[in-house]
Amino acid sequence: LDLADEVMELYFGIGHDYFVLEGGGGEGHGARDGGHADEPAVPGHLLVLVLFLQGVGRRRRKVVGQKREKKLEEELLTQFVVDRMKDLQEIFLNRTTLELVLQAMIAVKSGHVGEVPESPSLTLLSSFLVPDIHGVVSCIKSGKRLAWNMGNLLPTNQAKMATTAHLPGRVKMIVLSQLVKQTLAKNSDTLSGAVVSLHRSRHSHIYLSTWLDSIHISKCSNTTIFTGPVRHTVKISGCKNITMVTMARRIIVQECLDCTFFLFTPCRPVLSNTCHNITFAPFNTNYSGMEEDMVRAGLSKSSSNEWNNPILMTSTTRRVYSILHPSMFETFCLPFSTYLPTPIIPLPMEYAMALRGKHDLVTKWEKEKQEASLTSQQVSMLESLVKREYNLFLESYSSQIMGLKHLAGLK
Repeated sequence: LDLADEVMELYFGIGHDYFVLEGGGGEGHGARDGGHADEPAVPGHLLVLVLFLQGVGRRRRKVVGQKREKKLEEELLTQFVVDRMKDLQEIFLNRTTLELVLQAMIAVKSGHVGEVPESPSLTLLSSFLVPDIHGVVSCIKSGKRLAWNMGNLLPTNQAKMATTAHLPGRVKMIVLSQLVKQTLAKNSDTLSGAVVSLHRSRHSHIYLSTWLDSIHISKCSNTTIFTGPVRHTVKISGCKNITMVTMARRIIVQECLDCTFFLFTPCRPVLSNTCHNITFAPFNTNYSGMEEDMVRAGLSKSSSNEWNNPILMTSTTRRVYSILHPSMFETFCLPFSTYLPTPIIPLPMEYAMALRGKHDLVTKWEKEKQEASLTSQQVSMLESLVKREYNLFLESYSSQIMGLKHLAGLK
């Protein structure tokens, strides 16, 4: 395979995380096939599956004049499996192994794979491929509607929110779609530990201050997003001008433009060369209970933070990302009473010093005011000028402030 060593290591790590640690490869595949107990290992056929699935992400060629049907990733995966079933049968000759492989990707009626002939029809295949009750498609079509309060500048009738939390199973899906000029702040039993899909959010502020299983953010723009610790993957695709503050085992960024990410992750972030002007910075906030949420998400403060060490999936001479200069760094102030001013993850020295320098400026300003021996009239004039500048500063956050005030008024 013509793949860089770091990309092969990435594929192995993903296979190990999902198939071994989480038991996602079907019964009997959580154990190691030989080797030492302290050495990570993944069954060979599941590593082959990880490589096989890379074909799902390839761009579909668009024919001039032909409209491309809009499909969710879940639907694209199912279609990919259907179209490549013959290849799968040739790779995995044992029918039991084939069924386990299919079950690792999509929902399959047990015992039906053995009935598939050498050249299966799409009709026959669709008879044993079934929708995942906790998938995005099922959540959109038949999930329970969520009526979460939002601070808003526009009516909320455009927003669509649903969940499968009421259905049996250890996974629960939450879909948040078309939040436009909204402020959403949530921490609830329904949200905790959920798989979240955030789609087409624009000009909004979203605070999910609890631990999540995973989150996929797609086609969002001009939005600020905060999440608590994420157990598995944060995937951001097709987004423009978003700021995200998150911590997760894995971070994947693809086809994004002008985005800034404040991260804590023990694994190197994955970055596609279809991105442009991506900025990385260290994780910069804290809230009461966050340390407990990190434990629930399987993250440790003692792990190294790979925020500034991304993997580029393909080499390019174009500059895809940059590291935020310490002089531009600020802590992320959560607008809630649970906010704690000291970041939960110790900052790199240069960023800690930059923050200390800004705090020292405030102290210096107060000292100089006292030493200036201003008259009461001069003090009044100075305070008036400072207030004017401060109000101008607040104008840049007017939509966020209005959304928060509206949200506070709903309680």
